[in-house]
Amino acid sequence: MGLLYAFLASTFTTARNVLNKKIAINVESVISTFATFLYSLPFYAFIILIQYFFNGQHFEISKTLLIIVFLRNGTDILNEYFKLKAYETGELSLVSGILTLSPIFTLILSNIFIGEKVTYFTIVGILLVIIGNILLSESSLQSKTQKSLRSIVYALISSFLLGVNLIFDKLVLREASPLIASFLLALVASGILFPIFLLQKRQKRVKLMKYKRSFLFRGACECIYMLSKITALKYLSAPVVDSIKKSSVLNSIIFGKIIFKEKNFKKKILGGIFMFGGLLLIILYR
Repeated sequence: MGLLYAFLASTFTTARNVLNKKIAINVESVISTFATFLYSLPFYAFIILIQYFFNGQHFEISKTLLIIVFLRNGTDILNEYFKLKAYETGELSLVSGILTLSPIFTLILSNIFIGEKVTYFTIVGILLVIIGNILLSESSLQSKTQKSLRSIVYALISSFLLGVNLIFDKLVLREASPLIASFLLALVASGILFPIFLLQKRQKRVKLMKYKRSFLFRGACECIYMLSKITALKYLSAPVVDSIKKSSVLNSIIFGKIIFKEKNFKKKILGGIFMFGGLLLIILYR
């Protein structure tokens, strides 16, 4: 069951990545980050209402849960910001490839803070992911432009923060269901970002409504992605879930070629194959 939810999260990771790249063409990072959380709230609220009316389910929110949610949102907002900055300045497949490094950070952090262990095969799988990432990055760094280098730095920071987020997600699950945890994370993030949104210039703020269709579609993807990811964490360790999510990089490479006409496709697909081989090892010997 955990594998099913993890692969579902991977599928909607691809959808979010493609939408992030398309939205980043017209919308600044701060506005887009706020919209990511804000436009997911109606979908969470709808699911919660269905559960309440059909199951009569009540929800309790503890002080510990709120503390973890606020801490997690701090890292999540930073992650979303740096990720969108990376998509603004770099190619879809390059940024998506660098984000596959997050299982390394998750592996280290989960071992230190929540005591999760991994096998030697998992470590080999992670090394294959790194090799694939190097091949992918090299193909987009041949021009060695400053813009590409900035996108790599942004994506690396986002990758580390993704690892931190998964540790917080594990801790949140000790206090609440996946649905309530996901909803609270989006709600608090929206509240934190709202004052920052108000400080932006009017020509930037109006984009929140101008591109509402794209934001709503991405909000739906964000909702399904978060619910799938956090549910998968109930059954699997954080590094395994994070690694399975990274299978989306192959889809990102393909979409990057078809939609955005990105170059060096053969080398990128070779890097993606290395990543996928590492992913298989992680799944089979988790």
